[in-house]
Amino acid sequence: MGEAKRKKAGAVGSTADPSFQKSVFTQAFDQTCELLDDPDTEDLRAMITTFRGRNALLDRAATTYAVSGKAECRIGCSSCCHQMVLCTPFEVFSVARYLLKKKTAAEIAQIKERLIALSHLPLDPAARQDAQHPCALLENDRCTIYEHRPSVCRTALSASRTACENCLAAKTGTVPFLLDAAAIAAVLQLAIDHAVITRRNLSTEKVELSRALLTALDDFEGTLTRWTNCEDPFQGAQVHFSGYPTNREMAKAAAKRFGIT
Repeated sequence: MGEAKRKKAGAVGSTADPSFQKSVFTQAFDQTCELLDDPDTEDLRAMITTFRGRNALLDRAATTYAVSGKAECRIGCSSCCHQMVLCTPFEVFSVARYLLKKKTAAEIAQIKERLIALSHLPLDPAARQDAQHPCALLENDRCTIYEHRPSVCRTALSASRTACENCLAAKTGTVPFLLDAAAIAAVLQLAIDHAVITRRNLSTEKVELSRALLTALDDFEGTLTRWTNCEDPFQGAQVHFSGYPTNREMAKAAAKRFGIT
């Protein structure tokens, strides 16, 4: 996204305002479609550009709301890194691609060992919290893929570090989360997903990071090829909550709500 549009989408208006939501959705959808429709831009490059723009917008929004909401998130605060992380398929590919480029074979082997341990846990947020296992990508209480972290990690803002630490220790409790950045992220991602669905018919269903990343690291090119061929290489990592619509259904409903057919 252009800088001016990022400022408008990330820093203007109330996240509860339907007109603001429509502006964010429409801009993201149009710009993603423009990239995917450009015959001179390969699909992978289009997706990389799209997610870089998305991340820049989310980081700007998170910074703004962290200041206004007096968030207490700081370097070394990793309580939220013990939760189950749901992300998009392309976020998985982004993380895997980074690791394969930057880490040695021995380092990747160690990461995969930690991913395997996490993949044995049930696909259930409560079970993951009870287990208190840290993210496989966390080292010395710091994220090793920070610039490529998923949307949910970028927008997790808490007004109380003490509450986060107490909830982790007690395996229960309430954290005073600041939700504005996450609200922008949800609308933005649904717009991108709707473009990816309508233009390429690719899967956008949310997946659990550990299981999906393990699959991508085992066979990056093969997994990516299956995804771009409209297959679903992460079915075993998908999390479905009874009674809730699929991500594809939510993206379609959002587009209809904002007047995009």
